[in-house]
Amino acid sequence: MKGLNNFVDKVALRDEKGEPVSMWYNEDIRPIPPHRRTWTSWTYFSYQSGVGIIIVTWSTGASLLGLGLSWLGMMCVRATIGSLWPSFYNLRNTFPDSVPMTTGDFVAWFIFTLLCLGGVMVKPENFHWPSVATASVNLITSLALVGWFAHRAGGPGVLFKNTESLTGVEPARGSEFGWAFIHALTTVISSQATGILGFADWGRYAKRPGCQRYPQGLGMALSDMISVLITVSGSSIAGGTMQPWVLSNTSSKFLAVMGSYAIFLAPLTGILHCEYYLVRRQRLSLQDMFLPNSSSSYWYFHGISLRAVVSFCAGFFVFLPGYIHNITPSIEVGKAWSRLFYMCYPLGYFGTGAIHFAISKLFPPQDLGKVDEYDIFHTFAPGEKLPGGIIMGVSPGDTEAGESGQFVVPTKETSDKEDTER
Repeated sequence: MKGLNNFVDKVALRDEKGEPVSMWYNEDIRPIPPHRRTWTSWTYFSYQSGVGIIIVTWSTGASLLGLGLSWLGMMCVRATIGSLWPSFYNLRNTFPDSVPMTTGDFVAWFIFTLLCLGGVMVKPENFHWPSVATASVNLITSLALVGWFAHRAGGPGVLFKNTESLTGVEPARGSEFGWAFIHALTTVISSQATGILGFADWGRYAKRPGCQRYPQGLGMALSDMISVLITVSGSSIAGGTMQPWVLSNTSSKFLAVMGSYAIFLAPLTGILHCEYYLVRRQRLSLQDMFLPNSSSSYWYFHGISLRAVVSFCAGFFVFLPGYIHNITPSIEVGKAWSRLFYMCYPLGYFGTGAIHFAISKLFPPQDLGKVDEYDIFHTFAPGEKLPGGIIMGVSPGDTEAGESGQFVVPTKETSDKEDTER
């Protein structure tokens, strides 16, 4: 038991003073001070283009051919191991047929997971050069793949002539083409939905406001262009060796997974954006975000925002029948439900946001417009424009926090005490 306690003590997250932290406050979630805001425009361009030029993006585009508008892909780790040791492709499969992966797939996935653990150890503020290096390697590799694919295909390939001969699916026409296009558009947006929702996680590391905007747009444009080239040229080769039933099964499952993100993330994103831009008009109290009790402006009902819960449910359940059919096609629903699901991201985002705005107007949250009286966390550098009403000069842990009262950064001990009192 002593050994376990020592292990837990070593891996426990600690604050800048080396003390154990609580679930409410630590260096990863605290407002970022100026010296940790290290991301430049080039960092954001590299990051966005690097994460966009990946196998998932290529597979999304190739899979959409299965809608009538193949699946290009194999796990990178497995391909790398197989190129070094070809016998790896003949590894005996010990998994039953009900498992949609082979033993080789699992080994490659496990190795990839271990490799990712090293990247997790890199702090976001130190990610500039790793991001640049990753984007550079991805760009060079992707351009080389495009050249190799085009050479092997002997030109533009069958995709420019007849997609049906490649996919085995008759091209959509008329209204079906329109709905297939909407489905495809939502699927592509859904593939970026996690990034849209969690943008603040890395947007807060910007050296100055605004350097995230245009560089990210350029990075997305570059990655999308290269992904299209790889999809077109790669699918031309894959069509000569791929079995039609494999394309049908894998692409439909892949799109079902990618499209499913939107039904959850679109309402959440709409609520967050509405709350920040329309309800609170970009005026927040940072110190209240770390107060785990009823004195916080964001405590709501025992820590739960009922406005957000009602808004999310209203924006989520309307797409549920189409979502169920999308995941399990054997469950039949009306075509209208399926088409409603095809538009789940834009409708979920704007619709849920509108519902949340209306509820917040009818039942306004407390302390609208409240901001910190002092820059308690030293979030802003000298010369930066501060939100209205904030004064520079108070460090975390200082007892003076203006007329609004005292604020002490939550620690494990204070949080445990408050949890016990509640």
